[in-house]
Amino acid sequence: MTIEIINEGGGELRWRAIIKHSSPWLSMAPDTGTAGVTPAPQLRANPTGLVLGSYRDTVIVLDRAGTGNRAVPVEFRIYP
Repeated sequence: MTIEIINEGGGELRWRAIIKHSSPWLSMAPDTGTAGVTPAPQLRANPTGLVLGSYRDTVIVLDRAGTGNRAVPVEFRIYP
C-alpha cells in the first residue's frame, strides 16, 4: 500500500511518518521525505506468526515544520 503525500499549500512540505503503535507486522519505507520529491511511503504487512483475524494500526504523517498532521488507519486481515 502506498500513502500519497500531496502539498496543497505553498512552499515545500517536508514530512515524517510513524507507525503509531509500532506493530511488528507492519513496516514502512521511506519514513521521511519531501512531497513531490521523495518517493511516497510504502507500507508492507507481514503475516508471519499471525493467526486469523484483523490487525489494525495507524500511520501518522507529520509536517516536519510542526504545522499539521494526518492519521491514516491501516487494517490487515488474515482469512482462512
